[in-house]
Amino acid sequence: KKRILVDKPIPPSVELMSTGDIRLSQTIMFRVPPPGAGVIIPETVASPPIKVELVSDYKVDSGTGMIMEHCLVETRINGQLAPGDQVVRWIQRFRNSDNSARTTSESRDNDIVTKALIDALSFFRSINGSEKRK
Repeated sequence: KKRILVDKPIPPSVELMSTGDIRLSQTIMFRVPPPGAGVIIPETVASPPIKVELVSDYKVDSGTGMIMEHCLVETRINGQLAPGDQVVRWIQRFRNSDNSARTTSESRDNDIVTKALIDALSFFRSINGSEKRK
């Protein structure tokens, strides 16, 4: 039986960046049928849709036109950044705040780092379901 049902295909978006890189955005809509679909219950029973959005950048060799490097920029699942992307963004904010320490006051830098840590902890608590909903 079919384990994944792909909804109507969505054409990818391709754009040429000012740096000469190519950005590819691909969205895939699919559904995972509930257990027993087609055997116990009809296959027509709707399951919640899953929308996966992938954004990639490609560096192209200007001489050959061949792709030299691929970088997965972000992944979103039903509009939310994937957990790995959340961690990467947190690390980037932390590193940026560390680099800005040379030009700003120490207390401001501590506030930025503290906020980044609180954001990361809140995110991980929400994943584990330990954060109580208001």
